Amino acid sequence: MRSKSVMRLAVGVTALMILAGCAGRERPIPEVTIVPNWYTDPPSESGMVYITGTARSQQQNIAEDLATNNAILDMAKSLEAHASVLIPYQSSFTKAIDDSSREEQRYLENAIKNATKVVLADITIAERGLKPEGKEFQAYILVRVSLESFYQELMSELRRDENMYDRLQSNVFIERFIKKVE
Repeated sequence: MRSKSVMRLAVGVTALMILAGCAGRERPIPEVTIVPNWYTDPPSESGMVYITGTARSQQQNIAEDLATNNAILDMAKSLEAHASVLIPYQSSFTKAIDDSSREEQRYLENAIKNATKVVLADITIAERGLKPEGKEFQAYILVRVSLESFYQELMSELRRDENMYDRLQSNVFIERFIKKVE
């Protein structure tokens, strides 16, 4: 009986410590009174990808974290789309997809996903804004990534397996991509 009381007390104290830590964690973020221009009309810069994110919460730090996560998720989709445009998948230009082509396609898809993960780890938050709305906060985030760093990371991923890289180079689309990046 006593051990249950001690356990409940320990859990309660731990929960209070966590809540107190979260309450003091709010980071300074510029307040805005209207939706920021950079959110509605993100910058356009050669070689860069800009993506916005937004979220609402009763806690400032949660709103900002959710907005950041939304922007990062959208950035991942955008980077994968950039790679897909540059490197059409095997199925789009191979009449009969054999096991070898499927293996190349999977390798290429994994390289794109891995390069995306690496680049997202170094994502830059370009702008932030917080709009208080009653008891809630609306957070706005603008993130950016260099396409050059993404393409270089993708090339690094593609070169991990020399045999597969050699096989991929025989593909005209991959060959064009390699020439563009190098």
